[in-house]
Amino acid sequence: MRIKITKPKSVENGVRLYATVQRNPHVAPHQVVYLRTANKKRWTCDCPDFTFRENGKGRHCDHIKQVRAKIERQKEATRLCWTVE
Repeated sequence: MRIKITKPKSVENGVRLYATVQRNPHVAPHQVVYLRTANKKRWTCDCPDFTFRENGKGRHCDHIKQVRAKIERQKEATRLCWTVE
């Protein structure tokens, strides 16, 4: 699985993070977006599973879970680097 995470140059409409998740090179990647406004934080994905799961239940699809896991791994690696030095 290939995950590419980018942060927008400017925060427009509350968008804080873009990610593309591609499991299969023969299929188009899915777009994951993290939005944060003054009163709300929200993850979105353009896959059909997200639409089904999110329907009032607040559950995330596997693409969002994978992006969040990658972010957590990066944070942990950064924390460990600073702890060792």
